[in-house]
Formats: sequence, structure tokens, C-alpha cells
Amino acid sequence: DIPLGRYELESGQNFNRLFVDLSEDVGDQVEELLGDDPQRNAQLIRSALSHALAAHTAHTQLHSQRLVLQRLACDADVVLDLHCDF
Repeated sequence: DIPLGRYELESGQNFNRLFVDLSEDVGDQVEELLGDDPQRNAQLIRSALSHALAAHTAHTQLHSQRLVLQRLACDADVVLDLHCDF
């Protein structure tokens, strides 16, 4: 079978997995700033996440695809992981 869809062609690995883990960095950055306003908290977290992702440089095509997905998803309220395997 030829890998299609969510598989990076050179490595055959799924680019929809094993994302860059920024939870500790982002958490440390926003921890003291979080308050009682959930919308403000979401804005702070998304901003910190966006800046952290912008600081990462992809070293492979696979890593680039993973970063693109994370950057697209960091502003979303809902992310759907749909599969169409057959």
C-alpha cells in the first residue's frame, strides 16, 4: 500500500501524531497571569502557544507538517480528528 493522507511521503510516518510538547513552557509562562476570566485565560494561553510555536524551526518535512497542524489548531475552540481510512 502507498501511504496517503496524513502520512508524510518520505518517511511514511503519520504527521498527525507526536507534536511538539509545549505544555510546560506555556504553562510556566502564563501561570501567574491566569485569572477568573476564562476568555482572557484562553487568549493568554493561545498567545503564548502561538509565540512558542513560532520559535520552533522545522528540521524535516515531517516536523514541518506537524508544526503547521499545531499552528493551525492553536486558535481553534474545537479540533476534529477525522479519519477516512477504507
